[in-house]
Amino acid sequence: MTVGPGRHAPGNRRGRAALRGKRRCARRGETRPCTSANRIEQRLQLLVRQDGFVGVKAHLAEEVGFGVEPVSPSDAQSALAPAKAGDLAAWKRLYVAIFGETMLACQELGVPVHVHSGITGGLWQGQVGNADPFLLVPFIRRPEYIRTQLVLLHGGYPWIQNAAAVAHALPHVWVDLSWTTPWISLRLAECYRDLIGMAPLAKLMVGSGGHGTPEIA
Repeated sequence: MTVGPGRHAPGNRRGRAALRGKRRCARRGETRPCTSANRIEQRLQLLVRQDGFVGVKAHLAEEVGFGVEPVSPSDAQSALAPAKAGDLAAWKRLYVAIFGETMLACQELGVPVHVHSGITGGLWQGQVGNADPFLLVPFIRRPEYIRTQLVLLHGGYPWIQNAAAVAHALPHVWVDLSWTTPWISLRLAECYRDLIGMAPLAKLMVGSGGHGTPEIA
């Protein structure tokens, strides 16, 4: 089970509703607005320690793009009002700020952050090319995030070799091949070879992406 920062930007009804509360976090079927980083962290602690959640899933690539710089708390605060008013650029800055705080919170809680990578996920707000795992490296290798466990979902397809290189180079990064497993079809064996040719085997994760059985063989 996972909980994430959300994936709906201004311009649709669900996104505007989420922004009015800055984010709505689920707890035992209830939704309550999270109006500060502290409240988000507190709610996340309850979800992990009390409700048994085991990770956080984010759609950074689709919403903002991997090639982003961290956003400071003061910049996030200044972005809040225009984001609520529908300013997409401000909303993206706010999303990055929440993502950074979530990375730190998950580090303290000892649970991983899952991020969509490659051309999967949908609901794109930017260039599809911004989902290359290489673009995420400057962000996640910063000292404050180096102890946060991070899983690159879907192998970064078609940039599987790049995802493998990131998992090889950074001790806190794993690669998952869900979505890739059922949908790549005849290239599946080549995709696995690309991954295990560089990434440590202990960092390979296999799932279905919700499309079927976890392992298709």
